[in-house]
Amino acid sequence: VMPEAPEALALLRRSGVAAFATPESCADAPVAVFGRRRPTGSPAVHPDPGGRSRVLDEDESYRLLASVGVAHAPYAVVSTAMPSPEMPVAVPAAVKILSPDAPHKSDIGGVVLGVRDRDGLAAAISSIVAQVSTSAPHVGLDRVLVQEMVEGVGEVLVGFRHDELAGPVVVLAAGGVLAELPHDRSVRTAPVDLATAQDMIDDVVSLKAVQGYRGLPRGDVAALAE
Repeated sequence: VMPEAPEALALLRRSGVAAFATPESCADAPVAVFGRRRPTGSPAVHPDPGGRSRVLDEDESYRLLASVGVAHAPYAVVSTAMPSPEMPVAVPAAVKILSPDAPHKSDIGGVVLGVRDRDGLAAAISSIVAQVSTSAPHVGLDRVLVQEMVEGVGEVLVGFRHDELAGPVVVLAAGGVLAELPHDRSVRTAPVDLATAQDMIDDVVSLKAVQGYRGLPRGDVAALAE
């Protein structure tokens, strides 16, 4: 609809006619239609969203993923009220604030790495409580997650949510503290089969680093796809 005619555009759209304000947006439409990728296979699980989606804390996430066979590094949930907790996992360990309200834990002082004994664990808990209570007072401080640190691996972010419009959605990106910096990610509607998972891995430019790029060690990409 040209030149600019917002009322005509609105009338056409209300009447169910595909209408566009620019040639560029009109051209985008068939590109999107022919580029659409339908979900493959059948969902392995059928989660009940129970209304609006919500963010899970790490403990809830690990338990959900474990129920469908996704492995994780050993961890334990420890109360911050314990005066001298024992080391519940092998060392070195990472200690992290455990709350669904703290998705970016390092930003608020909620992470201590390289903890090796009971005294170090107690000190890490005290440090996390002190820093998070100042930087993010809305975050609960009653629990921390203590997890065995795994070295020599690439970090990858895999996310899942039940979107109100699109349904179940899976996202893949490079992990670690730089996960959201480059906006380098791949998104698909679920379910995702192995071929689609491999396509997603190939889409993420950052993950070339774990696929033998310029002689770098090749990671277990097949396990990531699985």
